[in-house]
Amino acid sequence: MNNNQIRAEAKPSGPRILCISPLFPPVVSSEAFCGGKLISALLGAGLDISVLYCSNINGPKNIADHSSLWNSLAPVATDVVIPEEKNRLRSVLQAVQYQTYVYVRWIDEVLRVATRLHQEQKFDLVYSRSLPTVAHWAGYWCAKKLKLPWIVNINDPWDVFLFPGRRDIGGMSPYPALSSAWFRRTLRTADLAVYPSERLHQYHNRIFKLDGPTAIIPHIAAASPTDGQSLEQPGAASFHLVHAGKLGTNEKPCRSSDALLVGLRDFLQENPAARPITKLTLVGPEDPTTQSLVESLDLQSNVESVGQVSYEKSLRYIDSASICVLVEAGFDEGIFLPSKLVDYIAARKPVLALSPRIGVVADLAARGGIERVDPGAAEGVRAALCGLYSDFQQGTLPLRAPGEDLARSFSAQNVVAGFFQALDRVLDPKKAHSHLRSLGELAT
Repeated sequence: MNNNQIRAEAKPSGPRILCISPLFPPVVSSEAFCGGKLISALLGAGLDISVLYCSNINGPKNIADHSSLWNSLAPVATDVVIPEEKNRLRSVLQAVQYQTYVYVRWIDEVLRVATRLHQEQKFDLVYSRSLPTVAHWAGYWCAKKLKLPWIVNINDPWDVFLFPGRRDIGGMSPYPALSSAWFRRTLRTADLAVYPSERLHQYHNRIFKLDGPTAIIPHIAAASPTDGQSLEQPGAASFHLVHAGKLGTNEKPCRSSDALLVGLRDFLQENPAARPITKLTLVGPEDPTTQSLVESLDLQSNVESVGQVSYEKSLRYIDSASICVLVEAGFDEGIFLPSKLVDYIAARKPVLALSPRIGVVADLAARGGIERVDPGAAEGVRAALCGLYSDFQQGTLPLRAPGEDLARSFSAQNVVAGFFQALDRVLDPKKAHSHLRSLGELAT
C-alpha cells in the first residue's frame, strides 16, 4: 500500500503532533529530505502534524527544492524565519530566558507560533529533529510551556563539533560546552530519544556517559518520482555508475573521491573494452578537487558531474544506474546511516560502498546487495568493479541487488510502524486510544 492509498483511507486523527524541524522541504539538505519523506508517510497514515521549519536557517540564499514529492507537505508546514531586525537588549534578555546565546530570536519565534497553534487546536506531542541542534532547544521550551511529552530525533552526532574527525574544533569558544550541556538536559528531559542506527546511539552514549529511553527508527526510502518527467537513459549497454550526494570537500569531514576515481581508472585500464560503455555520473554539488583529479586521470569521457539537481531528479538518476556508489570518510567506525544509501536500496540497485569495515554500512552489507571496500582502497574499488562488470556482461548483475527483506527495512510501512510504536511508548493511553492502534495497523 502506498502513501496515497493510506491517505485515502485515513483522515487526520489523534494524536496531534508539533514537529520542529529547521531543515525541511523546500530547504535543500539531506536532513530536510529525510524529514520530508517521514512526515509525508505519517500524513499518509492519518496523523495530524504541523511542522515548523526555517528557510533562512543557513542564510538568506538557500536553494529551494520543488520536487512534487513535497506537495503534500505545504499545507502542514510553517516557515518560521529568523527575524532580520536585531535588538541587542532584547537578544540579551532572550539569551537569559532561553539559556543560550545562539538562535535565540528563532527559538522565541518558534515558541510564539507553537503557542498560537496550540491555542487554536491542542497538540498531544512535541517532536523535534536535528541537525541543527537548535531544533531540540526549541523543542525543549515548547514541550515545557505547552506541558507536552517530547520525542527527540537525533539523525547525526549531536552537534558538528562531535562529528568523527571534528572533535578538536571549537578552540576557546564556549559553544561546545553550552551545546554539550544542552544535550545532557535533552536526554534527561525528553520522553524518548530516536536514532537512525544503534551505532549512532552508542556513539553518543560513549561520549556523554548518559542514556535514557531510546528507539531505533531508520531513515525512510523515497517513493518513485511522480512529476511525470523522464531522464534520458544511458542505454541497456551502458555500465552506468551513479553517485548521489555531496562528495570531496563539499562535506566535512571530507569524503575523498581519490580511491573511487583511481580505482575506476585502473579498472578501465584492465578492461579497455569497457571504456566506451562505462560512465560515472556525479549528482550533487561540484567539487573542484574531484574535477581536477578526473582531468589528471584522463577520465573526462567517463565521468560526468551534473551538479545540484532536485531531489526528485536525483531519484531518476539512481533509477538509471547499473550500480550506485556510496563514499564515506575513513572513520574507525561508521556510525552513519546515509540517507542516499536507503534510496539506493529501495531502488534495488547493486551498491559499491567505500565505507569503514566496522560500521552501519558494513552491517547492512552482510545482508547482501552491497559490495563494501575500505574508503581509501583504490585496489579494492578496481577489484569490485571488475567483478560487477563481469556480472554486467553476463546479465546477472540484478542478482547482486539488495534483497526484498533489506529493502523492506526502509519502506514507508516499516518506518511508520516503528514511529507508531514510539508514540505508544510516550503518549498517555487515553490520548493514544483506538485511533493510534488502528492507524498503526493500517501502516503495517
